[in-house]
Amino acid sequence: MVHRWVRVLAAAAAATVWCGCGASREGGPPRLTGSYQLADSAEKLAVGASGRVYYTTSPRGGMGMMASGSGNELRVTEANSRPGYPLKLAPGADIKAVVADGLGALFLGVREGGKDQVWIFDETWGGDQVEPKAKLTPPLPGDLNNLVLHRQAGTLLALCGDRFVVELKADGTVARTVELPGTSRPEDAGVDRQGNLYVRRSSGPVVKVKPDGSVDAEWAKSAAAALDYVRSLAVDGQDGIYIAASEGDVYLRLFDPSGTLVCNVVAEQLKYAPDHLVAARNGAVYALDGRSVLEFRR
Repeated sequence: MVHRWVRVLAAAAAATVWCGCGASREGGPPRLTGSYQLADSAEKLAVGASGRVYYTTSPRGGMGMMASGSGNELRVTEANSRPGYPLKLAPGADIKAVVADGLGALFLGVREGGKDQVWIFDETWGGDQVEPKAKLTPPLPGDLNNLVLHRQAGTLLALCGDRFVVELKADGTVARTVELPGTSRPEDAGVDRQGNLYVRRSSGPVVKVKPDGSVDAEWAKSAAAALDYVRSLAVDGQDGIYIAASEGDVYLRLFDPSGTLVCNVVAEQLKYAPDHLVAARNGAVYALDGRSVLEFRR
């Protein structure tokens, strides 16, 4: 099946988006500006500077983030339909994470030979079985759970083991390691303009870590920290913290850095809490739900 791109205007009745409460902040409320329909149910997702969408297929089709394990095939689609898409890459290793830095590089977190590695490709990769530009084996304090784009260019967040978040440079060196309280596995993260770190774990509330490495006690009392069963997290370029959680009839919420609710993000296409959220350098936040990807902008 060829990838299909549908442009959706916020004014269209079939694609309404609104904020349920809270005053508008910088950039206004999120607007639904587009939607992708993928050829397969996706588990991991990245969006590059060119608009290319990179994703891994769900090991147990249609289960999204409920599926465990890693996919072995990376698929690539374009914003416009093209014969032959999606492209496929089977690297011969378990793909544990996919990140596009928005500056032309694609990073795959893989496990090969019992070791976690970061493979680097050009975004312009054409789908052939090409070798990565680099294979890095950084000294991580635990098994790699996920890679997340850091706000600082040339830096990734490696979420590891039961409690570690590692700031990883593009050459594989470790800039900083943050140890989280408890033993719930870190799975999603984001950083705001002040350097605060927000982490979603396998259980429990979202945690906010200050630049000095201490846990923010005030955030722990906030509306954002009161959410349970959080499925995904992303921090946009305006310090908006998007949290996907199934509570009531609202599946996606926007918070400010204090944990105060800015608004509920509601779209007709948003029928469940997204499996995965991605904040891209182009200012958009992408919400993945199986085969559907929704694009929000402020």
